[in-house]
Amino acid sequence: MTRSLPLFAVLLLLPGCCLSERQALKMLPEGLVVPYGELVERAKKQVSLATEAFYVDDWAEVKMAALALEQTARFLPKAPDVPKAFQKDVPAKADDLAKEAVQLANEAQAKDVTASNARLQTIHLKIRAFHAPVK
Repeated sequence: MTRSLPLFAVLLLLPGCCLSERQALKMLPEGLVVPYGELVERAKKQVSLATEAFYVDDWAEVKMAALALEQTARFLPKAPDVPKAFQKDVPAKADDLAKEAVQLANEAQAKDVTASNARLQTIHLKIRAFHAPVK
């Protein structure tokens, strides 16, 4: 019994880990104020989930992640704590990210492997641009 306890504990924790990632696909209520760092992390999770879904041809999941990412991009300029170094660039970068996410959703709808792959690479780089440089 005592040997199986650690295994049982791990099995209990696994759904919690997956749940937090899946939470990233839920749409946020409009008007909600979310900290900048949380939005960037949310965008990273969303593009990661889209990439994982892409690898297994789960086009519905790619599309869902892309639409959630588009919403997250729209929230970024509204964050109350955008780093000063990024304040003037965030609106344009967020708009570009939102447009890329919509394009990814369209490509997922069409099940376009080549275009979706290229778009995911572009989105990864665009999200990377929202991180403050490490000193």
